[in-house]
Amino acid sequence: VPNTGSEILAERRVTGVAYSPAASVPHLLASYTPSVSGVENIRDHDVSGRGCLAVWDMSQPESPKHILTSEGCPTCCAWSPKKPHFAIAGMEEGGLCLWDVREPAANHPMEGKVVCRRPTYSTEFNPDTEGLASIASIAVTEVAEGSTGNLGEAASSSTQFQLVALDKWGTVSVWMVAEMSSSDLAGSDVDFGLRIGGRVKILLTAKISQYGPIHDIAPMNGGNSGMETTPQGSTVLSARKIGRQTYDLVVFPEQPNQFLVAADQGVVLRGSRFGQPPPPRMYVLDDPLISGKPSFATAVTSVAFSPFFPKFFLAAYSPAVLALYHEDVGLALLTIPDVTSGDIVAVKWSPAKPSAFFALDTKSTIYAYDLLSRNPTKPVHSERFGSENGQKGTVTSVEFSNSSPKVATIAGKENAAPEAETSTKEQHSFVLMYDDGRVDVHMLNKNHTLPGGLSDFANSSTYKETEEFLNRFHVSGLAKAGEKKP
Repeated sequence: VPNTGSEILAERRVTGVAYSPAASVPHLLASYTPSVSGVENIRDHDVSGRGCLAVWDMSQPESPKHILTSEGCPTCCAWSPKKPHFAIAGMEEGGLCLWDVREPAANHPMEGKVVCRRPTYSTEFNPDTEGLASIASIAVTEVAEGSTGNLGEAASSSTQFQLVALDKWGTVSVWMVAEMSSSDLAGSDVDFGLRIGGRVKILLTAKISQYGPIHDIAPMNGGNSGMETTPQGSTVLSARKIGRQTYDLVVFPEQPNQFLVAADQGVVLRGSRFGQPPPPRMYVLDDPLISGKPSFATAVTSVAFSPFFPKFFLAAYSPAVLALYHEDVGLALLTIPDVTSGDIVAVKWSPAKPSAFFALDTKSTIYAYDLLSRNPTKPVHSERFGSENGQKGTVTSVEFSNSSPKVATIAGKENAAPEAETSTKEQHSFVLMYDDGRVDVHMLNKNHTLPGGLSDFANSSTYKETEEFLNRFHVSGLAKAGEKKP
């Protein structure tokens, strides 16, 4: 996706990307910082000084299909869970913005010949957002049918979903999003976050800063332990109170009420919107009482659940460690040290092969691993990006298409490269984000996909062998954890 389709995107850095949830609509959402010149000339109040998002049609990547603008700086982005109508961005200023791309273009201002859509709803006017820091990560989940929160009878439950946002100091905020049955062209005199003519609202339903272990852990720099007492009398860790920095958030695939937070000091914290989650409430590489060395030496920069085995997840540690976990075991089942001489930026499971996963480092290199290879702690392939066509940029993040095998994949095209196809003509792609504003789309090589495609993945030998491999490590991890209990 070239960054030349619109002058509006010039001199901007990409902060996040998200694939459209509808496989039949190959759209990509990308969020961008204000341009360098726009920041320098912010008094001009033009679009260059504002953050923006671009909706790209990957079948026609010459220019963006939609340009979405915001007053603040987007840090991450997401689509609504099922329908690609709503684009969402987390903001550096701590708020959330939502755009309904179905709104008529005539309802939005023009910048030259380009329609720049303003947010349908922004939480920045909501006093409940006071105290939230820059949004580090957002996740979208479905809402139980019939649950309308406090939005009243005007809300349509069929279009509801939840946003779960993590700020950089550990506060998790949960929001309900719902489409109203009608809009008011006169605007709202009580909800200043709703744009005139808009009919999508966001309501804060929970703000959570108390989650993680019920026992104390080593505070940072000898400071406050960060322990707080909940109304129920339990003692929990407040990430914000001890100044813990957080980097990533994922929601449990089978239990959307629960979430994982990647934090510094080498811990992954487990939280819940309602009550306390079951143990373990913290995941670490090893037990310092057994190994004799601290487990809080590094930051966890990325967490990812397997789309094929949703009880297993991967965590990436700075500078160069990967770890495999099961949700029931607080110690790593498998540790992969010395992945790179740089720092790991992100870890992702393959959307097309149960045993495969990938890691991206700060040197723009992607490492491919396979749990069924001769040595699962060594990459089966690595490739460095960033110098294609004479351009020199650093890859800042990576995202893979169709993260769930239950979702149909984009149909292959006649001119697709043979190495990018499987026998069922499925195509899986991944996106690389660069610090110079580029967004490159690559096809996943057939070596990292199932030979027969995903139509019957549960009966494939790769799936069964991976399941056996993971279960073996799970049993071993349970026994190991049991031996360390007093």
